[in-house]
Amino acid sequence: ENRAAIEHFMAGGGTFCVATGRAKPSFEPIRRRIPSNGPTILFNGAAIYDFRAEKYLCTAFLPEMVRGHLARLAARFPQIGVELYHDDNSIHALHANDVTRRHMHLTHAPSIAIDAVEEAPSPISKAVFSAPEEEMHALYAYVQTLPWFGEYEIVQSSPLLMELTVRGANKGGMAARLIELIEKPRTTVMDRTVVTGALLPGGTVILSGILKGKLTDVLSAYAKNGFFPDRVLEKGEWCA
Repeated sequence: ENRAAIEHFMAGGGTFCVATGRAKPSFEPIRRRIPSNGPTILFNGAAIYDFRAEKYLCTAFLPEMVRGHLARLAARFPQIGVELYHDDNSIHALHANDVTRRHMHLTHAPSIAIDAVEEAPSPISKAVFSAPEEEMHALYAYVQTLPWFGEYEIVQSSPLLMELTVRGANKGGMAARLIELIEKPRTTVMDRTVVTGALLPGGTVILSGILKGKLTDVLSAYAKNGFFPDRVLEKGEWCA
């Protein structure tokens, strides 16, 4: 039913794009099963990649100064794994633990073990910290006390994972940039005709990957077009 709805939307002239937290190599096997006729947002909003043209259309990678911040965190929490993602499709893992290995297995992404952040090449698109829930809670609480906390997008994508990208590199921000790239007027995003045109009779609109801080804005935009939530689910900093 989902595939049929997407294909119906594209047949009506819509551009369907995917936004994912995955890196290019881990999303590659999945994308072939998802109908799409537009570019893809990768790394949780750190890049837009055109699989048909096989090139990045937009990137927002981490500055070099992040290495010092990551190195100090790794030294303070040596039991916590750190996955470093790059635009050349490589992934480097520092202090890999059981959670790290399960996460890498889940995403089908091979990694290269390193002993220090300095060994990872540039640029770094995203850093993912992985640890059991109690240790992750301690890490996130500590990071919030640091003076550079506001210089990045830092979110817990699950109780076991914390992701760090450049400030402003999130799915919402890159979705706005993607609209500009594909020359679709911003007003069409919440156009009732476009949304309902993608639904089969009796269909339901499901929204996910929404940060708690953006939930009110998203619900308001949809409410103006006659869409109201049946229920809202929350997990960590995310809503659906």
